This record gives sequence, structure tokens and C-alpha cells, in this order.
Amino acid sequence: MLIVVEYLREYLRDNRRPRLHLALAVLLATAFAYNYLTGFKQTILDSFWGSWLYFPVYLLFFAVPYLGTLLLTVAGTEEAQRLRSGRFWLVCSAMLLALALNRWALRLPPVLTEMASVDRSAVYFWQRCLVSLLRALTLVGAAAVFRLLWERERSDLYGLRWQNFHWRPYLLLLAVMVPPITWASFQPAFLHTYPIYRPGLLEQARGLPIGLTYGFHELCYALQFVGVEVFFRGFLVLGMVRYLGRATLLPMVVLYAFWHFGKPFPEALGSVFGAYILGIIALRSGSINGGIIIHMGVALLMNLAAFIQLQFR
Repeated sequence: MLIVVEYLREYLRDNRRPRLHLALAVLLATAFAYNYLTGFKQTILDSFWGSWLYFPVYLLFFAVPYLGTLLLTVAGTEEAQRLRSGRFWLVCSAMLLALALNRWALRLPPVLTEMASVDRSAVYFWQRCLVSLLRALTLVGAAAVFRLLWERERSDLYGLRWQNFHWRPYLLLLAVMVPPITWASFQPAFLHTYPIYRPGLLEQARGLPIGLTYGFHELCYALQFVGVEVFFRGFLVLGMVRYLGRATLLPMVVLYAFWHFGKPFPEALGSVFGAYILGIIALRSGSINGGIIIHMGVALLMNLAAFIQLQFR
């Protein structure tokens, strides 16, 4: 755990920009307040569901925070010169398109289950599994394409490697998260969202044990966090550092926060700090494996805590 603390200390020592952090904190607070007070994501963004505008609307939704934060971060620094690179803008555009595609792919599970004539009792189960698998596939697939086109010299997939990796510090960090997750599981807003999959109809109709369906869903759900870390901490931090230098971190953090709009407010707020810490770890260690362990572990623990609460109600 000390090595993680050292990563954070070194980064904060080398990147002291209090005015920039304050400005971004104010902008994020404003965005959070507007979204959660008005229901912007659900009432406006998602109103385009089923329309051809859904893709471009989400493309704009991701582009504004990322590029806006990037411009603020490089303003008055030597990193501003890096934005003159045509290759950077090509890669950046492809990245934003990939994120919008990831969001658009969420429209596919209902179509796929209908095409496969899935029994009504199993539709909910398979749609939840397909959402997770499609998210993992699109994010990992996008990162793999980026590496193939622009970074063939890399020996790993943006930090996805196990050589010389020390896992114990991250398990300790995960253990620290158990008490707050347990507390959160008693909150009504938390139980409104979690667990992501709620056994019931399929298990009753087919006589299947809850442990089988719940376990399979959790396996699919866990895989999506490999995709999230490969894309956000891998490509957006370790991949974009060649174009942006030290300016690579903060745009990822803000974009990741916007990506969480629609989640419960405490989770979305926590994503800011989580992205910041995991981004620094990725930058300093050159690995995203710690982020995968923490992110996947927290997500599964949140589901498990809520699942247990519902079972004993």
C-alpha cells in the first residue's frame, strides 16, 4: 500500500497547479449540480434513444468535457504546442467516436434477444449480460485497434500486463472499501440501482439456482471493467501520454465523471476521485492491473452488498 501512496505523493509534488484544480472542481460541481438537479442525462440525453441523433448527441456530450478540460490544462504551458499535431487530433477524434459507439451499442441487447427469440422469462437476464459483454468488447476492441494502427511497437495492451506486478497493495486498498460499501448498501438510493441483476423471473420459470444465474451475470459484469480500465486508464492515460505529456490525466478524469452521469450521485462523485487516483497509479507504474483489481472488486462488492440486503429484507 505504501507504493500507491508514494505514486500519489510524487505526482502531486511534480504537478502542483492549484488554480487549475480549483477551476476544474468548480466546473465539475456545476455540471454535477445541473445534471442531478434537472435529470439532464435521463430527461434530455436519453430522450434521443431510438433516434439517429442518439450517436451524435453522445459524441458531443463526451467531446465537450474532454476537449474543454484539455484546453484548460494546456493553456499557458509547453504542452499547448502538442495540440498542433494532426495525428493527435486524428487519434482524439477516433477515441471520442469509440466512446459514442460504446454508448450506441447499448441499443443492441433488445434487438439481439428479439432476433434470437429468447424466452420472455430469460430476456432480462440475457440483456443484462449482453450490456456488460458489449461494453467490454467495444472498449477493449477500440483500444486494440488504436494499438494496431498507431502503436505497434507496444508489447502490451496499454498497461494490461502482469510481469513484475505486485497485487497486494491493491487488495489492501480494496479491503479499505468494504466498510463504506457496507454503509452504502443500507441507503435507499443505492438499493434502487444495485444489484445490477436481480434474480427472480428466470429462476422461478426455469427452476434454476440463484447462484448459477447470479454468478454468470457477475462474470459478464466483471469483464466490462477490464474494458473500462483498458480504455480510460490504459489508452486515455498511457496511450495519450505520448501526445499530451503530463496533460493526459485531467481530461480523462473529467470525461470519466461525465461517463458516470446517470449513476447514483455518490457513485458518480466517487468516480472523480477514483479516476484521479487510478490514473496516477497507471502513469507511475505503467500498469492498469491494479486499477482492474480495485474497480472490478468494488463493483462486485457493491452488487454483493445490495444482493445480500435484498435477500434478507
